[in-house]
Amino acid sequence: MDLSAPAYKLLLEGDGSVVFEGKRNVSAAGVHRARISQTAVKVLAQEFVDKGYFDLSSSYGSCDDGGVVNTSLEFEGRSKAIREPCNAGPESLHELEEEIDRVSESKRWVRGRMRTFFHWPWFHSES
Repeated sequence: MDLSAPAYKLLLEGDGSVVFEGKRNVSAAGVHRARISQTAVKVLAQEFVDKGYFDLSSSYGSCDDGGVVNTSLEFEGRSKAIREPCNAGPESLHELEEEIDRVSESKRWVRGRMRTFFHWPWFHSES
């Protein structure tokens, strides 16, 4: 297992609730909440259906030296969970994983915000 990779749990609910639980190597450890539009959640769920998420394998093997991504979806009476170690799944699954993070804006908790430091007063050397 890659202990340097970010470890977090992210839950998106149909009502637009986002719950992030930062566990390790994230800029915001602990539980954080946000809201996105219900439409965004529904569009994301439909993208899962359109990309064949329910037809993918439930597991893509195992590995000891990489991260593991677990995804699951409950939508319109269907449910599916996929375990993907070491990025072993198909490209369509990787795209969906990235879309989850994009729609939920999880980067704010995983990487934090960039800070710019300004030094004042500005010193100019004269040549």
